[in-house]
Amino acid sequence: MVWNVRSALCACASAFLLHAVAFAATTEQASLSPAAAKVFDEAYGAKSSGRLPEALDAYEKALELAPSSWDIWLEYTSALRQAGFLQKAARAGWRTVELGPDRVDSWNNLSNVLIDANALTEALEVAEQMAQRFPKAPETLKTFTNLGYAAWTLKDHAMAERSLTRALQLAPGNILAKVDLAAVHLSAGRPGGKAELEAARAEAKKALDSNGVKWAESLLASAKDSKGVLEPNYPRTWAAEVLPPALRTRPKEGTAAALPIENPIPRTFLLKRLGTLQLAVPDGWWESREGSKQEMGFLNLTYRSPKADTFSVKISGLPPLDVPKPLTPDVARGILESLNAKSGARSNWIFVAHGVMAWSKDPSWKPGKPGDYPHVLAALIEVGPVWINLSAFWGESPAEPPKEFLDLVSSLAWTALSNP
Repeated sequence: MVWNVRSALCACASAFLLHAVAFAATTEQASLSPAAAKVFDEAYGAKSSGRLPEALDAYEKALELAPSSWDIWLEYTSALRQAGFLQKAARAGWRTVELGPDRVDSWNNLSNVLIDANALTEALEVAEQMAQRFPKAPETLKTFTNLGYAAWTLKDHAMAERSLTRALQLAPGNILAKVDLAAVHLSAGRPGGKAELEAARAEAKKALDSNGVKWAESLLASAKDSKGVLEPNYPRTWAAEVLPPALRTRPKEGTAAALPIENPIPRTFLLKRLGTLQLAVPDGWWESREGSKQEMGFLNLTYRSPKADTFSVKISGLPPLDVPKPLTPDVARGILESLNAKSGARSNWIFVAHGVMAWSKDPSWKPGKPGDYPHVLAALIEVGPVWINLSAFWGESPAEPPKEFLDLVSSLAWTALSNP
């Protein structure tokens, strides 16, 4: 309930920003060549319809025709962020700032990328730049409140308090910031946190701010259900790319577009607020949000390679509830057999550190089925407090586990939070 209400509140502001970007796209047309304008329109149409791979290709073609177009770089940054390519989005964001340092949308788009990448310190630096340059802009206030909320969900109470306090310095009457700050204080165990949240709800009622009232009441209900303890919901449902240092801070003038991208790309995922799971996938793989979700705090991600007709990979977390630990080879093999069993299929097994891998072929498969993957590879690995099940589906028969799959398995790592 908490996440749904807060998301609904953010959706209104997001709609305003999308409208602003759309306006920017239409006002740019006069300064672009007809060819660039045509491709730019195609990119925006694909992005608006959710066809992100198609949109990214079109934006890149548009940039080849108009490499110094601020508007194209701005939208390209947004599309990359939505697709989960955060390193490329950060590079594009810095290029947008380079082209338009005196335009608030440049910094706002970049701050969204940094927040998604959990680069909170750098996101705060960008927010402060916005406060200096555009203290009255609504985007500046929204950046501080978004950062504060993201920090709260990551249980970084100090960062959350700092960002939300800064938001209230800019707009002392902002109800959302007051409710969020009270929630942070309650989550951190500060005396009087519940009373502060109740006072924020009362102020929202007095101001006839129905959204603020609903948000405060949902938080109070969550605290009541948890016997006074307020735990934030999970911040996002897909893994965030890790940004290397070069992409976290403003580059030298004229170098933003050439900043290097790491490959394979490391990603992190906050799991049950106990720690982060790291994995690395090759550049160009994209996350299918239709198949990526989080259930009960366990990772469930789906990735596809650029050759989507021949390969896909699914990564999901297994809650070790009724199964003994540690994960022995026999236990792992039994679980994989139950998860991936197909009538008549024969699995080939290999044992790896902390787990098992297997690959098999569906005997009922016949050639010529578009989108059908007869060859299944699976791995069950113990990582930190959970077991991770990786399933890959190939259109061609692997004589042995492909290197991409082995690299993905070997990249799994766990880092415990210092303050879970």
